Amino acid sequence: LSLDPRALALFRVYFGLLLFADVLRRIPLAGLYYSNEGVLPNHYALYAPLSARPFSLLFTLSSSTEVKVAFLAMAACHLALALGLFTRVMQVLAILFTVSINQRNPLLENGGGVVLVILAVWTAFLPLGATMSVDSLRARDGGAPAAPPTRVVSVVALGLLLQTAAIYFF
Repeated sequence: LSLDPRALALFRVYFGLLLFADVLRRIPLAGLYYSNEGVLPNHYALYAPLSARPFSLLFTLSSSTEVKVAFLAMAACHLALALGLFTRVMQVLAILFTVSINQRNPLLENGGGVVLVILAVWTAFLPLGATMSVDSLRARDGGAPAAPPTRVVSVVALGLLLQTAAIYFF
């Protein structure tokens, strides 16, 4: 039930960059897939939903430009997560943003998007910014970096292991 904080930091960097790249790749087609100008306008997505109780922050946006600006803001938050800046806040925002993208247009949802949400939720309970992050540099006292914990003990480690096994099993 323990994890190395350096492995968590490495995960944070790669996960943040993956989310960053995922949002950036969606920007060119944002108007087509995520705005009222595209294949699934907000009206139909909310009043004749393709899934039960859809939740997306993107339902508040109508035009292609608004969605693209929102995607750029999401990308900035994911980059901050990769750098370890305000890590806890960015972890929660990563969950909200990833769910919002997947739920805005269920026609595009796939297993990869679901795994991103699962990883974001599980790792929200882990100290991803404990080491090798801007947060850890800001927390140092007297010029010397704070010593990270040698191991992070959490039941989340077991949850991640079981979740990964279930994904590969099914």
